[in-house]
Parts: sequence; structure tokens; C-alpha cells
Amino acid sequence: MKQCIKTALMLVLALVVCQSSWLNAEILTSYSKNDPLPMYTTLDPDTFLYTRTKLWMKGIPHPLGCSERFGFSLSPFGQFADRGRDKCGNDVELGDINGRWFMIGLLMGGLPNGVTSLPPYLANAFANLFPNNTPGTVNSETLVDPARGFGYFAIPMKYRKYGFRWEFNMYIASGFGLTFQGGVADICHKTCNHCIQQILDCPPCASANICTPANPTSQPTCQNQPKVCPRYINLTCNPLPTATAQTCGTIDTCTFKAPPDAFPNMSCPNVNRYLMFEVDNITREIGLCTENFHKISLEDLRLNLWWRQAFEVNRDRVSWPHFLIMPFFYVGGSVATGKEKRPNEVFGLPFGSNGHHSLYGAAGIDLDFIDTIEIGGQAGFTHFFRRSFCNYPVPTSQFQSGIYPFQTDVSIQPGLNWFFSAKLAAYHFLERLSFHFEYIFMHHEEDDIDLCTCDSAFMTKPLEDRSDFKVQVANAALNYDISPNLGLGFLWQIPLAQRNAFKSSTIMFTFYATF
Repeated sequence: MKQCIKTALMLVLALVVCQSSWLNAEILTSYSKNDPLPMYTTLDPDTFLYTRTKLWMKGIPHPLGCSERFGFSLSPFGQFADRGRDKCGNDVELGDINGRWFMIGLLMGGLPNGVTSLPPYLANAFANLFPNNTPGTVNSETLVDPARGFGYFAIPMKYRKYGFRWEFNMYIASGFGLTFQGGVADICHKTCNHCIQQILDCPPCASANICTPANPTSQPTCQNQPKVCPRYINLTCNPLPTATAQTCGTIDTCTFKAPPDAFPNMSCPNVNRYLMFEVDNITREIGLCTENFHKISLEDLRLNLWWRQAFEVNRDRVSWPHFLIMPFFYVGGSVATGKEKRPNEVFGLPFGSNGHHSLYGAAGIDLDFIDTIEIGGQAGFTHFFRRSFCNYPVPTSQFQSGIYPFQTDVSIQPGLNWFFSAKLAAYHFLERLSFHFEYIFMHHEEDDIDLCTCDSAFMTKPLEDRSDFKVQVANAALNYDISPNLGLGFLWQIPLAQRNAFKSSTIMFTFYATF
């Protein structure tokens, strides 16, 4: 609670310090690390169907004269990313944002209620790596490589999102109006082949049915396979530049060593043979879908109520600048109509806030100097509603990362989204061409995750610790009025900084009209 109050005070202070134009494009945040600040139009964010009235207050005539009552915009867009930043701010592969896959971690931690043994491939790995231990009893930090190499996979991925969004505005009366927004998108999130330098021979122990302890590397079935670029980059042998599947499977080339007295079988060849080379079989038997993600869906629908009112300052004071000051606020909610990410889809992404409905609100102020530019800022929040998920992967050890061996039912209350923005704009600075630039900072607080059924083996705290994220972006837009009612626009959302989020860049085009 104290942290929330502190954050709110910082936002208010920033708004005071910081402190246009057709339709409105309120800043609406989402519960999504790939698209946390979706844009619905290229237009200036503080317009609210108020351009003609503001021009009249400035003494500038408009060809149509009358005030705007309705407006709409249609906006195709594309969004792209192939890198991101983890919770510590490190530049990482997209598949590593929530932590690299730690295969040894799948053997660590306790067993859930009613479970007496590990799945077959994991049970075989445990028996060979920890022959003197019982499943559910190994949980040692000495098995974790600080460099995140030994027993880890890096997951190179590419993300792209194409779609079409719309926005409809209606002015009601007394400064109040409504905005309705929605969209449809095509998302592709796939493991990619920029691991071209990682081409390897067929793994010597790709399957227990092919390789045997007596003859682990020379099976004809394996020899006849072509060299491949793996979907996942095995970092276990990375310290040796010349390492191949052959040497990784037979020679201990790793620089990281687990304590030999406690874990004598924890060697590079054994980890590769029983875990790294069996990754597809292991993920399949623990119920994870590792197929590339490609789906089309509606996005979440949003409805906003807004109010704005401009006031003249220094109209008759010759020695002082004449400008308009416009306070505004908006409140609204979103309905989770977009497809949600299924819990077992390792590479899945949501088409919105992952099934969570939301309420949001913001307030701001805009200063429109008659002869020069506009500056403004706003701050706000988004609240998401709790919902439950069945068969959700949850760690059973604090050392597990990326993927987890067991699932259970959970209830998730997403943390609040807080945001602050500052804007600089120029209306018709070059004939009918307008420009605006906006900086936005958004922080998603940690989620609250509860088990639906108590089970001491499961640990939700690691998931909560990895759930918060931050993004900073800049929106740069140009809009050209082709008639008093119609216009075309272009916007580029530029990623500036991230924590635990995609480094997504967005391009959008808009056709807009007012009546």
C-alpha cells in the first residue's frame, strides 16, 4: 500500500512539473509484455473532438465552422521484435525473458500431492544423475551455474503482429464524450534460425530407443541424419567454441562443475545425454506445447468516457503569451474478447490482457500556445480483475526457470498498471501537416498468484517475482489533412527501454474523419 501511494505521488509530481488536432487517442495500457501500450490511431492524444472550437478560441477560422460531433479512424499496423530485456535489464532472446530453460531444475524440488514419481524421461534422468537420492529430495543451489550456461537452453525467437484497429468517437454535451475502440490481429511468435552458427551434428542420444549406454554415439540412424540448426541453443558446452554434439555427448568440456562429492554423476556428457538431448520428449511428457504460435483473433474491446474543457489565458495581456489551458480526464473499461494464452503454450501470447477484464482512468492537462506549440502530460492507472486458470505450470523449486514439470489450478490477480506521459505537438506547422511526439513510461506491478488447492510442493513466489515489468516508448506521428473532414497519418512507436518485456517496435497508418 505504501508503495502504491509513493508511486501515485511521484506521478502527480511529474505531471505538475511537465506540464492538437482531430480525434482523441487516450493512452490505454494492457496486461501484455509484447504490446503493453497498444495504439489505435496516429492522431494527437489530447484532441477529444475539440479542434474547431480551439481554433475559434485562437481566432483562427476553420473551413467548416461548426464543432465536431462524430469521428472515426481506421488503422492498419505492424509490430515487430526479436529481442527483449529480462528483469535485470539484460538484452536477451525473446524466449529468455522469463528466464532461460533450466533443465536440471526440472529434477529439483518436491513432488505435488498424489504424485509418487517423476514422468518417465525425467525419472530416467534423475536415476542417472542422482543415483543415491530419492525424487523430491534434491534442491541445491550448487547445481545452478551462475553464468546460466550449464544445463540451460537459450531460446531465440521472432515476434510479429499485424492487425487492423478502429476507433469511434462521439461528443455528447458539456465537454463529455465517448470513445469505442477495438481491433483484430494476427500474431506469430516462433523459434527462429538466427542460430545459424550453432549448426550441429545429430545429437548422439536423441532418443533412448536409438542410443544405448554401450554404444552412445555410433548408431546408424543418428549418423544418417543431416546437420541441423536447433530450435533451442544448448548452452551446456558453450565455454568450448569447438564443441559439437559428439564431444558434448562423450567429453566433459564444461567449465562449471557441480560438487563431485555430493553429485558425482553431474557431468557435461550426462546432462546432455539425459536432459538436453531429450528436451522434446521431456516437454511432451510434462504436457507443454512447444509448437510455434500463430493465431488470428479479435483484440479486447474498450469503451471510454471523457471530459475536456479549454480556457483562455492572457487574451488581452499584450506583454504575456496568449495560450489555452485544457484539463481533461477519462475513465473506461475493457472487455476481454481477445483470445487468451493457454497455460501450456510455452510460446503462446495473448490478444489483449489474457482474459482479464479491466477498468482504467487518467487525468492530464494540455497547454496550447497560440503562436508556437502545444505541450501536455497525463498520468493514469489500469486495474485488472482476478480470474482462475486450470492446469497452470507452477515451479516446485525456487531454482526452476523457464519451464516447470508440474501444473496446478491457480487464481491470478494482475498488478496495477501505472503510466505517465509527456507530449510536444505542432498543429499545421507546415501547411496542413501536423506533428506530435510523446514519451510514455509504464510500470506493471507484481501479480498476486494463489493456489486454488493448497499444496506445499508448489511455489507461486517465483512467478510473482517475475511478473512485474516496465516499458518506456516514444510515439512520433505525422498527420496530413487532405480535406476539412478527412486526413491520413503515420505513427512509429519507438522502444526506448524495457525491463522484463519485449523490445517491440510498432508502425501504424491511419485514415481519419470527423463530422
